[in-house]
Amino acid sequence: MDNYNKIMGCVLIADVVGFSELNDNELSQFFNTKDVLDEELCKQKSILQNTWGDAVIAVFQNTTDAIDYAINLRNFFVNTDWDKLDIKSATSIRVGIHAAMFYLKKNKITGKDDVVGTQINKTARLEP
Repeated sequence: MDNYNKIMGCVLIADVVGFSELNDNELSQFFNTKDVLDEELCKQKSILQNTWGDAVIAVFQNTTDAIDYAINLRNFFVNTDWDKLDIKSATSIRVGIHAAMFYLKKNKITGKDDVVGTQINKTARLEP
């Protein structure tokens, strides 16, 4: 993979169970609440973080940082009062973590780093 930076690290991929079942009101409430989580996650040690919709991908130099990040994700979903927000589904998260070799390369469209490689695909399948 020419022009890619080969990195040994830990990849975390997560998504929300039942996210596609949310109606427009629930989506609005979910994203308003998720903004708080995103602010906290930005403080975490990582090489790369990205979210889209309900999904999160984060790359770390070590497993300890990845596990800390996963615990923060879990705590957010466990400690949020979803009934108070009138959200009946999308109240739990699936997380896959994998220590492996992967590649970083600048995305020509966004100008940000992307992470790629077969190990990224395997991590996405580790979720329960």
